[in-house]
Amino acid sequence: MFYILEEDKRLARQRIAQLEREILELGPEFHIALNQSNETWHDNAPFDALREKQALLAAELQNLKEVLKKADITLPKPQKGKVNIGSRVRVMLKGKVQEFLLTGHWTYRLGNEIDKALVITCQSPLGQAILGKKPQEVVTLPHNGQQLQISAIK
Repeated sequence: MFYILEEDKRLARQRIAQLEREILELGPEFHIALNQSNETWHDNAPFDALREKQALLAAELQNLKEVLKKADITLPKPQKGKVNIGSRVRVMLKGKVQEFLLTGHWTYRLGNEIDKALVITCQSPLGQAILGKKPQEVVTLPHNGQQLQISAIK
């Protein structure tokens, strides 16, 4: 199973469209790079730079298409009163309240804050530790042994 939130699918589709436009827009730049230099195409630094940029854009485009292709159509049925994919989770960690948005296996927003909640994936150590847990449960993080308490689930 490979889960992605609908918002992340939408963002990936937007980025795919943007990448496709950027790749198409390189055409005139290639024409200019080939025609403004006295050098042959294999000694043309502007041409090489464009070719490298095109390769990077194409690689990102291919990766995003693969991510969407392998994503399950729907998310698993949410378990009432437990942390699910898509949950906003408030925890107590080291005496501080922190909030997380638990996404699927892939997100374009990883590490960003959305409405003061840090975006994490369900396969991160923290995500794996809190997935399926209930409010007031104490969870020990496997990678460092720290304990946290789940305060609330939204």
